[in-house]
This record gives sequence, C-alpha cells and structure tokens, in this order.
Amino acid sequence: MDRATGRLLARTKMFDGGFGDIAALERMREDPALFGGTTPVALVETLGRARSLRGVPTVRPRVTAGLWLRELRWDSLAVDARFEAPVREARALLMTRGESLDPTRPLCIAMAASGEEGYARRVKVLAPLVRDGLEALVLENPFYGARRRPGQVSARLPTVFEQFHMNHASVLETLGLLRGLRAVPGFEHKPLGLLGYSMGGFMVCLVAGVFGAPLAVVPVAAGRSPRSVYLDGALSWAVDFEALERERNDARAYLAGLFEATARHLHAPAPGSSVVMAAAERDGFVFPHETNQLLRHWPTASLRRYRGGHTHVFTAFDGHVRRALRDAFAGLPGGAF
Repeated sequence: MDRATGRLLARTKMFDGGFGDIAALERMREDPALFGGTTPVALVETLGRARSLRGVPTVRPRVTAGLWLRELRWDSLAVDARFEAPVREARALLMTRGESLDPTRPLCIAMAASGEEGYARRVKVLAPLVRDGLEALVLENPFYGARRRPGQVSARLPTVFEQFHMNHASVLETLGLLRGLRAVPGFEHKPLGLLGYSMGGFMVCLVAGVFGAPLAVVPVAAGRSPRSVYLDGALSWAVDFEALERERNDARAYLAGLFEATARHLHAPAPGSSVVMAAAERDGFVFPHETNQLLRHWPTASLRRYRGGHTHVFTAFDGHVRRALRDAFAGLPGGAF
C-alpha cells in the first residue's frame, strides 16, 4: 500500500519551485538556537476571542456530539513577515468535554502530518478520548488549510524553504501553546502532552526536546531524521529533484544536509516525561531502522510496532494510537483518564 500511495503522491511534485530562499535555509541550518526564544501564547485572551464551531468539515456530527469545539486564532510571531496575513494567523481547534479548560485534566496538542490540512483526521482520533476526559488542541500548520497563501492550490509546497519554514514555525507555535498553558493561573501542574504522525511525529519530538518540562509524548511513524523520508522513501517519488538540480548540481546532498541539520536539534525530553512510540513493521515512508535510531536516541521511551505499513497506521490503527496516548499520559502524575 505504501508503494501505491507513493505513486499517487508523485503525480503532484513538491519543490517544483526549487530551494527558494537559500540564505534563509543556511541561517536555519547554522543556528544553534533555532527553536529558542519562544513567546508564550496569551491563552486567556485568545480563549476569550475563540470562535465556537458547530462541527468540523468532513467529520460526522455524531463524532463530536456533546463536545465543546472552539477555534483559537492569534498572531503568529513564528511566521516570517514576508508571508501573507492568512499564513501569519495561527489557528488551533480546542476540544473539551466541558465549557472551560480544567486545570486538572490532561491536555494533548496534536501536530499535523505532511499534507494534512484541516482538523478532521486528528479530531476523529481524539474525540473518543476527549469524551473520556482528555482535552485537545489540534494545530493547523502554516501554509495548510485556512492558512494557505493566496493562490496556493495544494498542500504541496513549491520550495524547500517554505517546507522548512512551516516545520520551524509549527514547532515554535506548539511551544508557544505549551508555555501559554503553563502561564495560566492554576495550570502549573496540568498534565500536558503531544501527538503527531509521520512529519508531525518528528515535530513533536523536536518540541519535547526543547520544552524543558515533563510531557506525555506519542510520536507515530516517526524517525530520527527526515533525510531518508525525502531522499529514499516512498515520499521521495514526489520530490521534484529535476527542479532542485537545475539550481544545484549537489541538490540531493545539499537537501540531505539540511534535514540532518534539523535532526541535530533532537534532544531527549525532560526527565519525568512519558514517551510511547508507535510504528509500522513495514513502513515504506519512514523506514524501521529510522524509528530504531530514534528509540536509541531516547532510551527511556517504549516502542510498539504494528503489522502493516505507513499508510495503515494513518487509516486503520486509531485504536492503537489512542491506547498509546492513554498509556503515555498515565505515566505523568495526574495524567490518567
């Protein structure tokens, strides 16, 4: 199935506009504090402006029946000012069982997979857990969904710079949400966690290593580095290497170096964190050895492998992901639900 998915993805190429802003890419590559200096989101004010939603597009109403759905919006300081207003306006869906956030209930921030626009997929995974007492924030990535650039026709980003900038900004926005939650009076000990699949799984690993306080972390189908995903795995078929090689003869090596530079920021989460990794046995996008390398990098984590491929994890393993999330939160004081 992963091969078939890779062939389907290859019909629309990513990076057909080349590398983009090379100078900015090289600054990101060399910056030792790439994910530092995050400003907390002013959550009390942001919640006060939140827009109530009746439902989520493409999600059957019964999935979210009885839950409170609100969309949070705020000005993202993580997005470069060169980009248009829709990209710079951060968005996240808040799902709760009650009208207000509860300082004692665990809360999970769910980050997007590659090409995952809107909230629907993550809402379907998380809604049953919210009904059982979890609270959830589902982040919309810059350049995805309602945050697309004017005229942007798909989630396939035209330049490498936009891909890296999206990843960088989504990490900073998630850190801003975590720090904003900690800053709310009474929330100092609220159990917090992260969930992400594929690209989102790698992003939550970056966030967890920078945050500096214990988290429940569930990276699904994630590895130590995106390098092999874009250069060797099934997703590589969708990369427009011809466009990149028109700019640089060493395009593949240069791209590999950029991804490896990002992986240098992959630090172990704070002591007391509870990490449950989930992965497929026959993953054609994120190879099993990459997941094994991540596990060696995080020796306190546990790894659960399931039969099938990368696509199976996304389409058929919701129950396994929910169980991993429950178990990860159960490893935090007050995190069980």
